Amino acid sequence: LLSKLGVKTVIDVSTGSGFHAVQLQKAGFNVLACDGSPTMVERARINAKSRGLDIPILQRDWLELEPRRLGTFDAVLCLGSSLCHVFDKHDRYWVLRRFRQLLKPGGLLVVDQRNFHAIRAGRFKSSGRYYYCGRNAEVSLGQVSDQLCEFIYTFSDGACYRLQVYPILPEELKDEISDAGFFRPQSFGDFRHIYDPLDCDFIIHTAI
Repeated sequence: LLSKLGVKTVIDVSTGSGFHAVQLQKAGFNVLACDGSPTMVERARINAKSRGLDIPILQRDWLELEPRRLGTFDAVLCLGSSLCHVFDKHDRYWVLRRFRQLLKPGGLLVVDQRNFHAIRAGRFKSSGRYYYCGRNAEVSLGQVSDQLCEFIYTFSDGACYRLQVYPILPEELKDEISDAGFFRPQSFGDFRHIYDPLDCDFIIHTAI
């Protein structure tokens, strides 16, 4: 999709371990990566360096991403269901507005999310086909309501971590993206344009 639209510059605003930033840089894109977590920024820098890549990776919260300092980009990527860490609709609006400010005219926004429509309907699954591909971790659910979703990550060494996010429905997030000033919103289920909304792990939204 990025290549088809002629994208050259990308800001990865939720880089995490740096996986997507590394793949984009290897594919020839000019990438700036950032994350709000100092632990993840350190890990992303290590991962990029170990692959011989020089990717600028910054520790920044989303509203600290100033276009006047960073410039503007052909594409903004917010992956890993990261926007669901923001519980308040008003706060998500301002985050999406900041993403819009980071884009050049006609630039592309890509946001993904867990399929909370299926999860809230009792249809949670983690296929491992796209995101959780390792063999040393399992993902299960804790508390689930229309206001909270808790994921439980259990590792082979016995470590267990709980992550609480806001379970926004895909159609709600799509509407919020439009309200923030984006156009031509589209949604994909596990990277397919035609999909069963109760039978996919992730929903990916794109907009201009």
